[in-house]
Amino acid sequence: MRRWHVRLAALWLVVPAALGADGPEGVGNDECVVFYGDKTVYPPGFGYVVENFIRVRYPASTSRFWHVGAPGDEFERVETLNAWFDELVVPLHPTVIVLSTGLGDGLFQKPDEARLATVASEYGRLIDRCLTSGARVYVVTPPPPSIARKQVLGSLHYDGTVKRIGDAIAGVAREKGVPVVDWYGAIVTLQAGGKATDLTGRDGLTPSEFSHSVAAKALMEAWRLEPLDVLVTVNWTGRTVTTSHGRAEVVEESSNIVRLKLSEFPIPLRIVGNPKGEAEVEPPAWMDRCRIVLKLEGVSDGQISIAAADSADTGLMFAASALGEGVNLAAGGPVSQHAAVVGLSDWIAKKNAAMQTIEFMLQKNRSEPPERELKGAIDAFVEAGRQYVAGCEKVILRLPRTMDIELRISVDTGGGR
Repeated sequence: MRRWHVRLAALWLVVPAALGADGPEGVGNDECVVFYGDKTVYPPGFGYVVENFIRVRYPASTSRFWHVGAPGDEFERVETLNAWFDELVVPLHPTVIVLSTGLGDGLFQKPDEARLATVASEYGRLIDRCLTSGARVYVVTPPPPSIARKQVLGSLHYDGTVKRIGDAIAGVAREKGVPVVDWYGAIVTLQAGGKATDLTGRDGLTPSEFSHSVAAKALMEAWRLEPLDVLVTVNWTGRTVTTSHGRAEVVEESSNIVRLKLSEFPIPLRIVGNPKGEAEVEPPAWMDRCRIVLKLEGVSDGQISIAAADSADTGLMFAASALGEGVNLAAGGPVSQHAAVVGLSDWIAKKNAAMQTIEFMLQKNRSEPPERELKGAIDAFVEAGRQYVAGCEKVILRLPRTMDIELRISVDTGGGR
């Protein structure tokens, strides 16, 4: 086969100032954001997703993010959140606090007016303490269980109780002028449309990665975060490329292969649960807010593969008609698995895992006070952990928010490879 190595055309574009120059509209560029609550603040927590999205969508942001909570039946009651507030939240000096709780109350309490009144009173006190600290506050309602589990969980009154608790929480928040992010309502809306069946883990209670993606999208909208919307258009006939962000260059290798070089190109939000973008896996609810679209002009039929240029892998396969309309490279494949994407996500996870370890230690020390010979060592361990988290934050802030990548686009007009 005849091979060409001719650089035919290039279009260089500066990354627009809109990509992160001014910061998010609903939350500033230099905030201390604390997600405080029950198991919903831990992996695959919606707060992790929102933190990661702000990092990639607003690369100039220097905001710090803390995900503060601990599993366990006791901790998932709002009274316990109040009891731990001074120890876990106040030292962080938050400017924004996102409250997410209610699962424990829904699971372990039957519908009871006295309990609902207690929850409302305690939640109101928690909101007041957050406001007194000087932070802006957002309240997230607890999510429902999966449809398949409702009949089993009905004996525990879980779904009905969580709904009533969520309504009570939301009511108190609105009385105090605090915005409400309705996770429960967003899930119910999707269920009514025939979507969102994979809502929980095997226990039917703990929110699934998809359920967290619904909450993440709702919070993105509440904070008015702008979508990451990038368009790359390749003209196959003219061997040219245009891009809305970063820089792009086309190099023709053969009559049916083009190598596309992208430089200083925005990185997408990582999809942890479906890195290859398999069609049978339900995409995250926030996928429409993270779009790196590739359009191919000048090819009307056949099969097209997109792979990393240095990979022997076939890559993603598409019909020409699909690429004519545009495909989202953020949904899976070489762009979504680039080292810059994975590295940022991994460091965020590493930082947050360290925070979880600290909180476990603090919780254990309260429930089982240590021997006096160990107290100094445990205090030093907790302080060292906090310093480690602060160090991770510094690493995260210096990590690249753009990538350099080469893609191989192959066209097979015979209908297959």
